[in-house]
Amino acid sequence: MEIPKYYHDVFNKPVARFYDITLPLMMFGQEKRVKKEILKYLPKDPKNILDLACGTGTLALEIKKNYKNASVYGVDLSKIMLGKALQKARKNKLDINFSLQNIEKTNFKSNSFDVITISLALHELPLEIIENVIKETYRLLKKNGVFIILDLHKPKKGIVGKLFLYFIKKTEPYGMDFINQDLVKLFKKFKLVQRKTYLKDTLQMISFRKYS
Repeated sequence: MEIPKYYHDVFNKPVARFYDITLPLMMFGQEKRVKKEILKYLPKDPKNILDLACGTGTLALEIKKNYKNASVYGVDLSKIMLGKALQKARKNKLDINFSLQNIEKTNFKSNSFDVITISLALHELPLEIIENVIKETYRLLKKNGVFIILDLHKPKKGIVGKLFLYFIKKTEPYGMDFINQDLVKLFKKFKLVQRKTYLKDTLQMISFRKYS
């Protein structure tokens, strides 16, 4: 599979194996707690759930543990991270369908999923690629399906906010463009359901619904 130019090469290098160590540290040990919050946004008894840019499968595993009767899928561009995700799923005896795919254009059929999630990935993408992901998500969701996003948020003024923005400017090529976007306008095809911020206003959780 051809890897897009915007994709961070580090995710396909051996250092990616340590993602499960570095990310929780960057989130002050709150990664699992915040990702568990996503479960509150899921509808009752979804049959098919897709986690886009699933990484090492932390969210996909949490979803499967809580929705044992649902078919859970995870897609990512990193072979190393998908390998780690598979290991974790087997260790926990969870049946999750992981596959190497570009989230801009997957091989799933239209109107296949009740829920689609994506966590801490959209800020890694140029705006035009985010728009492609939105179109693909709209194609994949069933009518009344839910799209849940966990990602960066522009914090209010203060020392934490200033440090956070400095970090984003220095480490994330597309991060500032992302947090300056109005996601509600960007997702104009969807209906906003709920929005909440976490970790001193540096993260946001948004759920949208497809009504047509």
